[in-house]
Amino acid sequence: MTGAEGKSQLEKLRELVSNRQKLAPVARLVDAHVEAVDPGRARIRYAVKPEFMHPGKAVQGGIVTAYADMAMAMAAQTLCAEGEFLATSQLSISFLLPVTRGPVFGEGTGSRYLRARLEEAFPGAWNLSDGPTEEGWTTVVEMPA
Repeated sequence: MTGAEGKSQLEKLRELVSNRQKLAPVARLVDAHVEAVDPGRARIRYAVKPEFMHPGKAVQGGIVTAYADMAMAMAAQTLCAEGEFLATSQLSISFLLPVTRGPVFGEGTGSRYLRARLEEAFPGAWNLSDGPTEEGWTTVVEMPA
């Protein structure tokens, strides 16, 4: 245990499962519900509200991006030392299908999990590279179209 409150980063994040008032205001805005937090992993349920929809009856891309960013950041934050904080410096998302109903589940995990799922889906036909950059961290996934 560390810190002024005597709790680790992981313990503090786990409190969000039962106490939504401790969530950042933006997380409450998108109606995030933290379901599970473990080292290197977070599962968050998001609502799909009518005010999130664009005229094409799908959730606006910026909201979907916020869902993804929040899940990835929370998963990564579980691995930070006390007093460390991270911020997304660059994020690129390709929208393959529209989000038209909810709930939406965001699950941030480490790259080991991603590699295992890619190998399941595209045996030997994918590439994932990740690591620190001058701007922060980057992850690039290449797979067949």
